[in-house]
Amino acid sequence: EPPSWEALGDKLRGQQTDEEAGFRERLAGGTEHNALAMLRLFDGDTADDVRVKLYRDHAAWCPYCQKVWLVLEEKRISYEIEKINMRCYGDKPKSYV
Repeated sequence: EPPSWEALGDKLRGQQTDEEAGFRERLAGGTEHNALAMLRLFDGDTADDVRVKLYRDHAAWCPYCQKVWLVLEEKRISYEIEKINMRCYGDKPKSYV
């Protein structure tokens, strides 16, 4: 029987270096500037304080998304990220449309 997703996750976490574990913790806490991040916090903000949502493509290649992303970072505006299908056709979340 193949291992469960939970068992695989536990195995991977057990093999993480301290550096990677710290990186993942910063990602989850919103303090790491990275394409993997789903939350970015500045100046003591909490997730409840966030008022801006950046809709971004999954691969982080969209030049329009990148420009908005850079402005948010430069202005130190806390934001959350929702990754969506950026193709002309395809499913998009109701919150986006």
